[in-house]
Amino acid sequence: MTIFRGLKCGVIRSACADADEAKQRFATVAEADSWLNTPFKDLQRAKGSGVDCAQFIVACHQAAGVKGPLDDEEKKLLVAHSQQWHMQGERELYVEGLSRYCHQVEVPDTGDIVLWRPPRWLSQRHSNAALVIEWPRLAIGADFQAGVVYMDPAHDVQFVMAAKFHPHIFFSPWPTGGALPIGKEYVVGERACG
Repeated sequence: MTIFRGLKCGVIRSACADADEAKQRFATVAEADSWLNTPFKDLQRAKGSGVDCAQFIVACHQAAGVKGPLDDEEKKLLVAHSQQWHMQGERELYVEGLSRYCHQVEVPDTGDIVLWRPPRWLSQRHSNAALVIEWPRLAIGADFQAGVVYMDPAHDVQFVMAAKFHPHIFFSPWPTGGALPIGKEYVVGERACG
């Protein structure tokens, strides 16, 4: 996938079989890009003011028209738990919440979700997530210290260290879900990307 600053145009190499799904995946990432530099604030969802990693994912998928946890009860299960829960709680609430509107996939595609256990907390629970742009090269998510930033899962210390202890888990809200060995290429946005 080629990303151009502001995501006005680009090429998605995606395993999805239909152009509408590819456009929706691109719209998810374009929305995510519009949140760049929003500070991290636990349990918040206000572009430019504050967001946590779960609220960020829900906001990006909803803006792109992806069906998800839209009713209040499901939102509570997915996002209404502070980061302290993940350090000391006994249940995998993040995994349970994502499982309500996504399915687990082996290999992620653009717009899918990567979930991991941050090593800095020595967490026993999956407590952070990001949107996949091109795995394992590029993701975007709400980092506790940096806010919404691009991430390099192949080289970023938190991803590399987390993978040494626990494998990442991937989820997709799309029915086809996840990447296949051979994908199609879709041009989205303006054709001339000067």
